Amino acid sequence: MGCAFLFSNAKVWNGVNFSAPEYLYVNEGRIIYRGAIEPVKLDAGVREINLACGYIIPGIVDIHTHADFTAISPIATENALMQGVTRQVAGLCGFHPVYSETVATEDYLRYTAFLGDPKMLKHSWDAFFEQINTIEPVKRYMLYGINSFLFSHPILDEDDIDNRVEQCIEEYRKHPFYGFSLSLNYHPVKSLPAKWLHQFMRKLLARLPVTCCYHVRNQKEDILPSIREVMSWHVGTQARCHISHLKFGGNTHRGRFPERYKTLCAYRAQADFPLSWDTYPFAFASSTITSLFPTTDFWKENSIAEVYQWLKDNPPASLEAIRILCDDKRYSGQQIKQIANMLGEDCLMVLIHICHELGGLGTYQRDFCCEEDLNWLLEQPDVFIASDSFGLDHLHPRNTQTFTRVLIRAIEQGEQTLCAEVKRLQLGVKTVFPRIPMPLIAVGEIAELFFFTPELNQSQDAFECSGTLIGEQLHITQQEQAQYG
Repeated sequence: MGCAFLFSNAKVWNGVNFSAPEYLYVNEGRIIYRGAIEPVKLDAGVREINLACGYIIPGIVDIHTHADFTAISPIATENALMQGVTRQVAGLCGFHPVYSETVATEDYLRYTAFLGDPKMLKHSWDAFFEQINTIEPVKRYMLYGINSFLFSHPILDEDDIDNRVEQCIEEYRKHPFYGFSLSLNYHPVKSLPAKWLHQFMRKLLARLPVTCCYHVRNQKEDILPSIREVMSWHVGTQARCHISHLKFGGNTHRGRFPERYKTLCAYRAQADFPLSWDTYPFAFASSTITSLFPTTDFWKENSIAEVYQWLKDNPPASLEAIRILCDDKRYSGQQIKQIANMLGEDCLMVLIHICHELGGLGTYQRDFCCEEDLNWLLEQPDVFIASDSFGLDHLHPRNTQTFTRVLIRAIEQGEQTLCAEVKRLQLGVKTVFPRIPMPLIAVGEIAELFFFTPELNQSQDAFECSGTLIGEQLHITQQEQAQYG
């Protein structure tokens, strides 16, 4: 006999708002009753969870950058489930774990190591899907990462473009992905001539008008031209242009958020193709150290003097304040200026020194936008929220608490605001990826839900009770396990 759960005193989402407190009964992984009266017939051993006027919503479908690389990470899975995430769109940043056999594993590890577990790397999509389709309980829907594709199959001259387009289409036909992803500030796209990239994307999207998700080239002063760049590839097609993790980075936007956001909304109104965007509520960027150079291996393919001169001519923005994250305890968590003081070197030389010490591995973080501006952005009705809680070491806590924080903030503003936030969570991803099935809370459906009861003292950033139920698998905190058995 399977597990049975009875949620009592629960406000249940009905697609528009919340019901009055009622009962929700789940048996053998399927919802078999919901109503104001306690069900008469209950199986022996049913586990009752009294939500004390808490809430039940469908499981959250998250646009989650690194979920393919971290699918076997218990930390990443725990982070997702504790936020109510039951499904993820994976591979959003232009990368995927599949690379050509012609590429050395060592090179690809250096290229993607910051993304997660190298055990996810495969030489074919068949092998990758064979593994990822067996990983539970969070289900993944894959995007095709163009950065990874061009790393394995580079465009070396204009004659390569048509062949690369055909290769992408062939992969899509074999494995109908939920779209493409592309990051213009990562290699090899970052160092690809803009003319070639334009030709490649125009031809690809004309042939295959699916959603394409972008990390645009620049989120600072040039954010609007950067968005226009990717929009230009979609003109005259039906391919959706989705700007992922929009943040309007840096102090260049302080006081200019409303004006520039209004301009972005005007772009959408004028476009002849679908245009959308998401963001996530934390204010810093994380990227590979090598992305600061013109190519991934620039730091080792040139002499130290040549690399130093290039950095001097092209200094990374706010280099002193950049914080290094890596496996070397001497450097991890330290800002470049702190390491410079420790080593007695200038900041440019420190960057070169760290690249050689770490063999090109490691990441960095730097501030994007101030809290006030970011909160303003998150409140705009056109924005829906994504996460980047990929569960690796050295991550800011806001990465791993995205949806719980969003829901807590909505609860503090009243149930009407909470309803609006739940709609945004449920409908945002569906807008961008209409083929992805959404979880439902209805009799006869497999249980896929997130439940939470606010703290009585709402100044605390926590729930009194929260957890995720997927089928017969219940995931709650250790404290709640003690309470509910």
